[in-house]
Amino acid sequence: MGFAFLLFVSSANAAGIGEDCIVDLDCDDGVYCNGIESCSAETSVCVAGDAVVCDVGECNEDIEGCAECEVDLDCPDNGTPFCSDTLECVECLEDLDCSIGETCELNECIEDSVCNLFIKPPKLNLKKGVRPIKQMFTIKGVKGEEGFDPTGEIDFGPCEIVESFVAGDSDVLKVRIIVPDNATFEGDFLDVQVGECTGQVFLKKPSQKQLQKQILKEQKKQEKLVLKEQKRLEKEAKKAAKKAAKEAKKEAKNNK
Repeated sequence: MGFAFLLFVSSANAAGIGEDCIVDLDCDDGVYCNGIESCSAETSVCVAGDAVVCDVGECNEDIEGCAECEVDLDCPDNGTPFCSDTLECVECLEDLDCSIGETCELNECIEDSVCNLFIKPPKLNLKKGVRPIKQMFTIKGVKGEEGFDPTGEIDFGPCEIVESFVAGDSDVLKVRIIVPDNATFEGDFLDVQVGECTGQVFLKKPSQKQLQKQILKEQKKQEKLVLKEQKRLEKEAKKAAKKAAKEAKKEAKNNK
């Protein structure tokens, strides 16, 4: 590999090896690959550290670690022909580096899932004023594709699954979900997964005006609850005061 030799230059404020020091920081030259300098407790002079030894490649200051490569040509053609940003030889850097039907994930070529879901209804209406939002979905595998298992683990993102069952002897899955009040969604689609199969549901979101209306409605609801609680407390206070006055009157009558 065509690595350039590293020139180690001591920090302007660092004491050199063998020079006087008080703490380890006095000896730190700011260079990673030549090890960590320290101040000897016995002699109070700077002592050199142990240089970094790499099992593969050489020490690199930019990444403060061992670099297996600098360019693709440094990597052997044994399944990891690309040099990554972390200077490691990897299988891929992008999807184009993989074969058809594969995706590059974390520098590895992963076979794409060919099992897609048919979901009905194909959308989730988040505009409904009634909360929490509830909906039943019918899910099955796409015709002509294999791999759908209706008993597989179900993932509906931030939605809560309250019921799921296979309809009779078919491969049709029924899933009832609830959208919690605090659920958040990114984008216009909700990713759904059953076992190894994936699909999406379109999210029909409320407009800004509808959101403001919902917020005002919730605020009014909370204000009514607060007012109701205040009236309840006032009623109890009056009742307690009336009872105390009655007992005081009775006690005064008994003391005569």
